[in-house]
Amino acid sequence: MPKLSETESALTDESNKWSSVRALAQAALDFHIGFLGCRMGAAHSTQLDANAKERILKIVRAVSWVESKHGTAGSNQPKRDPVQAGNPNDKWWKELTGQSGQGSRFIRGPNLSNLWANELAGMAEATAGFEGDAQMSKLGDKKKGHSDAKFSQAHSYYWGIVYLIHRINTSAGDKSFQCGSLSRSRLIDGAVSYNGGGDARYRQKIESALALIGDLTKRDWINPLEELPESHQIALSFAVQASVIKSENASLQTIRLETERDGSLKAVEVTFKG
Repeated sequence: MPKLSETESALTDESNKWSSVRALAQAALDFHIGFLGCRMGAAHSTQLDANAKERILKIVRAVSWVESKHGTAGSNQPKRDPVQAGNPNDKWWKELTGQSGQGSRFIRGPNLSNLWANELAGMAEATAGFEGDAQMSKLGDKKKGHSDAKFSQAHSYYWGIVYLIHRINTSAGDKSFQCGSLSRSRLIDGAVSYNGGGDARYRQKIESALALIGDLTKRDWINPLEELPESHQIALSFAVQASVIKSENASLQTIRLETERDGSLKAVEVTFKG
């Protein structure tokens, strides 16, 4: 058998370690997408589809790898806390456990009540589908976070992912449930915000992790039936009027918009069927 290259070996190592925690991370993500009432698109009115969920899972995977190599490396309880959500000295864990007043405000989607961070655990645990092993009552002393011997990987992913989604969206100027385009830059910026500034190289580490596991596309994919931002509508209208797009005897199938890191429009690509 030929010897694996260094890159192939690293990829195999990451993939094997991810396989041991993926189901838990996926379950936590699925729960919190529903719990927060997450929506995507320019108008924040569309439920997340499979592609959108996979994009968020990929940034969860990158964070998990950077923080602890999926629970296998590090000096800060990596096995118990793969995404380092339960560090008792961190702002987030103190907010979640009511040690710093009400904490951050979580604005949830349609027909869902908004919550302060210190109300989050009680409401989530009372919601159908929540993982019992992630309940705060499982801990001997919740203030100790992952220093408590009963803190588990379920606590890590369930309480880390909800905060990661919150940081991805609020760092972009949106509400907790508003996922927007889920662009590459938005997701990476959110991961850096999740870290809280403790590691000046965190962005580089996340990008390196994504390069290892399969990078996020740099394009934003927008369903043609969704409302487009005004600037994008103008660009598309101009392309049509300039005869760049010829749609005779065809129906619009896909609009692909490529954006810069700041969200400004870089290119428009349109495909038709028929």
